[in-house]
Formats: sequence, C-alpha cells, structure tokens
Amino acid sequence: LSRPRVETKNSQASASSAKADRVKININTATVSEFQKLNGIGEKKALSIIEYREQQGKFKTIDDLQNVKGIGPKFVEKNRERLSL
Repeated sequence: LSRPRVETKNSQASASSAKADRVKININTATVSEFQKLNGIGEKKALSIIEYREQQGKFKTIDDLQNVKGIGPKFVEKNRERLSL
C-alpha cells in the first residue's frame, strides 16, 4: 500500500532550502554570507575573496578565483555550477 505524500513544514523547508542551494552566487558582488553558502568556504576564505576582488578588480572568469590564496581548482570545479560573473 502506498500512502499519499503529505506536504509538511519540514518538507517545504527542505524544498526551499534545496532551491536556495541552486541560486547562483555572483563572485563579483557576493557578500561574506553569500560566499559561505558554497561548499568549502568559511568566513575567512570569503573575506579573502572579497579582499582580492577589492584590490584586483572584478573577476573576468570563474577560474580567476584560483588566484585567491586558499582557493584551488578542486574548489572551483566543486562549485562551478553555482558560480556566476
């Protein structure tokens, strides 16, 4: 026997949370809290990205993130689908 699926607050929260996870993060405008939504980014790395961006100007490609100390190719590949310019 199969029971009909009932929407609960928890399943709605999970759905909206999953939807939020698919929102693209613009690396040229993102805040610390926005960067922290990415896999592998804490406050310190987020601040490093913003500091680099302020000193060097806007990123021209997603791969330019690798110029920031502590950000490597694995991070970029893991998060590429969630990043935008």
